[in-house]
Amino acid sequence: MSKTIGSLTIPVSTLWSNRYNWQPIVRTFDRTISGSLVIWDEELINGRKIHLEGSKESGWWLNDDLNTLTAMASFTGTTYVFTWENFSATVIFDHSDGEAITMQPVLPNHPYFFGSIKLLQVS
Repeated sequence: MSKTIGSLTIPVSTLWSNRYNWQPIVRTFDRTISGSLVIWDEELINGRKIHLEGSKESGWWLNDDLNTLTAMASFTGTTYVFTWENFSATVIFDHSDGEAITMQPVLPNHPYFFGSIKLLQVS
């Protein structure tokens, strides 16, 4: 099964760390003046945060692929198709909480990098 962002292949051992943290519903509640409970449920259509992570032991990105990924993240308003096995969504790089891509070399002067990638589902 493939794992990609756009045409770029995600390293096989990369972890989708928050894959099962998404609940497509939001619930709010309030009380009326008489004390009765009022509950509102709404379906969330988009906005799922997707965090991809590698470690010093696995999920390494080759320098050339990381350069491509960084270039992709630098374009505003550009969307990419994200696939992970049988899941597919249109995403943007999520810069809302700081850097969308945070990487460091496995070893000094090493061509492989590990770290995190933050995406946001837009459709």
